[in-house]
Amino acid sequence: MFMYEHELIGQTLKGRYRLEKIIGRGSMGVVYLAHEKNWPDPLAIKVLLPKDATEFDTRIYDELSARFQRESALIITLRHKHIVPVYATGEHHGMAFFVMQYFAGGTLRSELRRKKTFSPSETLDYIKQAASALQFIHFNGIVHRDVKPDNFLLDDHGQLVLTDFGVAHIIESTLTQMGQLWGTAAYASPEARRGMKADRRDDIYSLGVIVYELLTGNHPGMVNRPHPNITPAVAAVILKATASQRRDRYESASAMARALEYAIKGITEDTEDSVEALSSTDEEELEQEDSPAGINTRAPGRSLMDALTHTWQSLAKRIQFMPGLALTITRSSRFKSYLVAASLVLAFAVTAIILLTLILARTAPPKIIFVPPPTQGVPSAPIQAAKAAVEQYYAYWNSGNYQAAYNLLQASYRAKNSYSSLGYQVTHRSCITIDSATLLNDGSVQVAVTDNAIENDPSGTGTVTNRYTLDFIANQEQGTWKLTPTKLQLVSTQGVC
Repeated sequence: MFMYEHELIGQTLKGRYRLEKIIGRGSMGVVYLAHEKNWPDPLAIKVLLPKDATEFDTRIYDELSARFQRESALIITLRHKHIVPVYATGEHHGMAFFVMQYFAGGTLRSELRRKKTFSPSETLDYIKQAASALQFIHFNGIVHRDVKPDNFLLDDHGQLVLTDFGVAHIIESTLTQMGQLWGTAAYASPEARRGMKADRRDDIYSLGVIVYELLTGNHPGMVNRPHPNITPAVAAVILKATASQRRDRYESASAMARALEYAIKGITEDTEDSVEALSSTDEEELEQEDSPAGINTRAPGRSLMDALTHTWQSLAKRIQFMPGLALTITRSSRFKSYLVAASLVLAFAVTAIILLTLILARTAPPKIIFVPPPTQGVPSAPIQAAKAAVEQYYAYWNSGNYQAAYNLLQASYRAKNSYSSLGYQVTHRSCITIDSATLLNDGSVQVAVTDNAIENDPSGTGTVTNRYTLDFIANQEQGTWKLTPTKLQLVSTQGVC
């Protein structure tokens, strides 16, 4: 660890974040407890090692710095209940840092040390939360690359929150480019150990190792060794998740969590999700099972009586409170006869009703029928893109990347309003709420926002939190959603941010 890590205590980063004490260390940096002026809650700030304190050569470190500048804005915008929020990033004397929410509940690692092992139900609960976080970042094109119990924090309610996903993504993707090992060895997939390009299934491998560790308390290097706490069904899930080849692992974190739930609860794959489909198609599939491989065959046609009987058999299987019905239908030829007769009577009745309706329609006077226009849902893609652009605008602003925020404005608006005239530096932080988003007739989207902004007091005596309402008109400009602020109104000087 770099010799002056303690010297940072008491320093203020970017004139905003005062570091108070060290609360954690990792291979790439130090985590400090910090406070920001006019922000009541504590923050956690991870400061990465300076260039002269790492084992990386200058070329790798410079690439790391460049990636931080390119990708930190994306990390700030990602919000999920099982992911630690990253509020801002920056540099301090050449050291990159991340400003995050502080969690005082410890880590999954510390909880495992305390309890030694977890029950299957506790393990399932944690893995479902972890899988939810991983599924989210994978959907957004990010692979964590360092999934382990140390990187899952616990909130006040004992829920998991994934941390370091942005740090690991940037650092380890750089190492991948250089062909170096990424990830923590005990949890790293075979591909990670070879320095290959990361894939979401590498995170799934690590999650499989965690399942083994939580259930057994054994070292993760012992994964897939038999243990009395692991049933054969659960062992099969772990074995698939930690397969030596990516193609043999689960395709998604949610699929792995679902398989683990089935294994722990003793649910077969067709009991819950496939019972309905199987009950109506099992006979057709069985009739084709004996067909030679590679030959397209069709099951022989069934009589009307057989088809109707099969339908009633399938229905009876779904009626749990009448368990004898299916057996009665299957064995009773008399029931089959009654069924056919009843079906014919029903068919004649329906035919008679249809004919009567047609006759009345020809003789009755014409009526004017009002048919309301079909209601179509508002396309979600433009609305979501516009809302994302607004959130990105404020994320840039809060991280101090004012020029990037300015560049998200429409060219026509920037032509009338210079960068210096907008006074970005006057606002220390903006806490926004998107109140509504409406698709307009011209294809643009109107996004209504409430902005609680911590700003310099015009009197020069500290800061004030002003509450504004405003609209953004979002349009695509050269393939990118850009914004035009309108209807800005100051509604209170007693806002809360």
